[in-house]
Amino acid sequence: MSSVFQALHYRSEQLAGARRVWVAYSGGLDSTVLLHQLVELGLKNLVAVHVNHQLSSRAQGWSKHCVEQAKSWGVRCEVHTVVVASAGEGLESAAREARFNIFNRLVEASDILLTGHHANDQAETLVFRLMRGAGLKGMSGMPPQRVLNEPLGAGLLLRPLLNVTREALAAYAADQQLSWVEDHSNADTRFDRNFLRQEVLPLIEQRWPKAVKRIASSAQLLQQSHALLDDYLSEDLKQCLPVSERVGHSLDLTVLSGFSLVKQNHLLRYWLDSLNVRLPTQAQLSEIHKVVMAADDAFPQVSWGRETHQYCDGCSVHRFRQRLYIVPRLPVGERTEVIVTWDGVGECTLNDGFVLGAIPSETGFGLPAGRYQIQTRQGGERCRPEQRARSQTLKKLLQEFELEPWLRDRVPLIYRDETLVAVGDLWVCQGVAVEGGAALSWAFKPAS
Repeated sequence: MSSVFQALHYRSEQLAGARRVWVAYSGGLDSTVLLHQLVELGLKNLVAVHVNHQLSSRAQGWSKHCVEQAKSWGVRCEVHTVVVASAGEGLESAAREARFNIFNRLVEASDILLTGHHANDQAETLVFRLMRGAGLKGMSGMPPQRVLNEPLGAGLLLRPLLNVTREALAAYAADQQLSWVEDHSNADTRFDRNFLRQEVLPLIEQRWPKAVKRIASSAQLLQQSHALLDDYLSEDLKQCLPVSERVGHSLDLTVLSGFSLVKQNHLLRYWLDSLNVRLPTQAQLSEIHKVVMAADDAFPQVSWGRETHQYCDGCSVHRFRQRLYIVPRLPVGERTEVIVTWDGVGECTLNDGFVLGAIPSETGFGLPAGRYQIQTRQGGERCRPEQRARSQTLKKLLQEFELEPWLRDRVPLIYRDETLVAVGDLWVCQGVAVEGGAALSWAFKPAS
């Protein structure tokens, strides 16, 4: 039994039990061998997916080849065309992001996606990350499996060929008389991975003929070490009392700051990674420590990545009331007057991924249905919450109700006939609530 077949045979039961098995099919050697072997396994739930990046004059021909080849094997092939908005050294990363945006959209719960990454790809990854100064997680290389669409947990990505060399794949393809496409851009050594593939690794293997296999084996050992470290960190994280907040998540700073600096570093990365957050650089991690050690009455923050509604693109770290918060890096815009009108019944979508809604009131009293206007703070507002003896400035009330400082300019103010009648889901003003009225819900629901 060939190493290629062995790599897939032990997963045959898992694959047969999936709702659908997607195969990332570029038309190149590795994905062609992978698809052929899956066909040989007799799977009935196979679908090939080819992403046309439009980066080559031959791209249309490659798409046609993939559709025809898959059809000849009795497999449906979906072609998805994307626009890769990048250039230079960022092109590889941008193409990968565009590709995985397609995969994340297609692969649902109980689905499996397989890619043809092999031992040579793993070796390239380790050497590439070594040149970038990666730590244990980075040097663990590509994991053999991971959940797609984190943190939603929809579908599983498998890389079954990580222990198979490209030479073994080529030998299998020759023996089976398979045909595949060659991407001429793979010879362009201006790209880092191509340079490693064409120049560095062949030179290393001249001196150490089994280098690729050994590097891939080292990745496995590092993955095991990283998994063990994660086991320990998961227990430390529990001590920090992690909480899901209105927006983002938080940790107890008293506990976190009691750990050594080394453990804090590992614990913060573990926490952020578990939330599918774009991880900070070492320099940004040092800035986070300044937030951790800041005075109780200080409100420092560290941000990285793009302004967005998604953690994977950018995020911010804050501290407040002895807790460390991680939130998406929300766009900072000008304050607007009337945002939208609302009937006090349905769900109302606000700016920056927030939603205001009406829910059943536990007390039986709440905001009545009607015509309302919603706007954000303009400065100088006053109101009197229910059961308060007098009115106060909105600034003081938000402090008293302990709303996080970075949300105070975003909290929706609900007006009726130019009178402020409610503030988010924090309070309804005196004399406004009626029997049968609704409680309010103000939540962050970023686009998927």
